[in-house]
Amino acid sequence: MLMALRSKYHRHSSFWYTFLIIAVSSVFADELGVYEAILTNYNKNMLPVKNFSTPMVISVELTSFQLLYMDQIQETITFVTIVNMIWKDENLRWNASEFGGTSSVVILYSLLWKPDIIVNSGLSINNLHPPDEQRYVRVQSDGNVELFSLCVITNTCRMSIEDFPYDTQTCNISLESWTYTAHQIGLVIGQRRGNLNGTFDDDYFLTIRIASLNVGSMTGRGQELADILKKRKMHIACVQEVRWKGEKLRDIGAGYKLLYYGTTTK
Repeated sequence: MLMALRSKYHRHSSFWYTFLIIAVSSVFADELGVYEAILTNYNKNMLPVKNFSTPMVISVELTSFQLLYMDQIQETITFVTIVNMIWKDENLRWNASEFGGTSSVVILYSLLWKPDIIVNSGLSINNLHPPDEQRYVRVQSDGNVELFSLCVITNTCRMSIEDFPYDTQTCNISLESWTYTAHQIGLVIGQRRGNLNGTFDDDYFLTIRIASLNVGSMTGRGQELADILKKRKMHIACVQEVRWKGEKLRDIGAGYKLLYYGTTTK
């Protein structure tokens, strides 16, 4: 009886393995069909729109922000950020039902048209992602393309120290297309846009408000600091805490997190 059960089990296993191989092969065949359909005769050097009378809309959002350094003398800030861009390439559309329901594919980035968005208020930009020849993007069947870029940016920021040590610095991060005019490309800044058919911003910049506070000690004052930052609509604050040691990230309320790093000096 035991041997019979084992034999039956192996027969079922072989069936599922065969079914799995056939299913996977079918998926690969559908994706290959999509590649051939959308990339044949595709020209990555042309703006991918059908109607040239209206601008192509590109959504740009900083999905994370970590301040590395603020130079009050040079009036600059250096930060790490992930730049998320979404655009609709009208030459990369397909009917998913004709390719086994394949609604998205991953394509080598260097094969596609790409927006040449630059930070024109940035003094230096260090890209931390691989070169385009090694990057991939996901393309949806409606032509939507989404790209994430990790980079370190040093940006100009006019400093005001009139209220020291309770300064509030407002730093504008300005973006624009290097090649295309505003009649060809319109930017939607600072918000994720699933629908790229709407209106776009006239002023292509982000505003980041930075404060510096001398609190003496943060012990028992986390919620107080969070309330101050929320009231003054601050995005980032540099807190002069001289007593805490070690390193930690903690939630202090109102959507703010406190990151500190302290060492013992002799």
